[in-house]
Amino acid sequence: MMNTHTNMFINRQFITRFPQWTSFCILLISGILSLILLPVIELTGTSFKYLYQFLLMGLIAGSVSYLIDLPIWWQRINTFFGLLLFIFYSIELPSWVYLIGLAFLISFYWNTIVTRVPYYPSNIEVWQSLEQLIPQNTPIKILEIGSGFGGFTRHISKRMNQAECVGLETAPVPWFISKILAFIESAPCSLQRKNYMSVNFAEYDFIYAFLSPAAMQILYDKSKNELGSSSKIVSYMFTWPSVATDHVNAVQLSSGNYLYVYSKS
Repeated sequence: MMNTHTNMFINRQFITRFPQWTSFCILLISGILSLILLPVIELTGTSFKYLYQFLLMGLIAGSVSYLIDLPIWWQRINTFFGLLLFIFYSIELPSWVYLIGLAFLISFYWNTIVTRVPYYPSNIEVWQSLEQLIPQNTPIKILEIGSGFGGFTRHISKRMNQAECVGLETAPVPWFISKILAFIESAPCSLQRKNYMSVNFAEYDFIYAFLSPAAMQILYDKSKNELGSSSKIVSYMFTWPSVATDHVNAVQLSSGNYLYVYSKS
């Protein structure tokens, strides 16, 4: 945790809500500092001055990230970012390669920038366990939040003929691939490029979410306000806020991970 002196100079609320932009600022500042210190590195006479410069950038960024208590994955990203820059710098690829790579990463990991939810794929074990929680042989509306490649939505739409299945994904590349896969498989589902905050949970009977710890409070608030009295929303791996404990049932999978089933009743 941050010490008292560090807390005096930063906005903790901003860091909690926007760790991605905090990380960007840290990398920018550490890059500038390492550039300023480059003449000092040159005084050592080393032939690896740029390697040391980028390593220094990572050391500064990683240390600051740790001191202000950024989530662990952001600490790791910031620590190794300088080294990755040096590797790409050393390869000397054409500039257009970097541009294409950047465009692809942004389109693929758009969720991380906008919603702080990175791409987390689930698997067939999770889908089968979810299927056991869904009422059978009855008309039902199922929603998958952050559907990625649409694995669960495609799977369940082919297994439950009376279910209306919808998957929501904001990242362009995973969403586009999910549409192609659904077409190839003739999966009777709707895969939409849309943020779940723009839909009303009251319209659905069963909702599946595999997001991140950063999104759980927002998801709980929305569920509390909109979820129907007989409906369920299930989070894979990530627990609900402590205030929701009375309405949460934890289901352990054979992998050791959990499904957290939340309902109002």
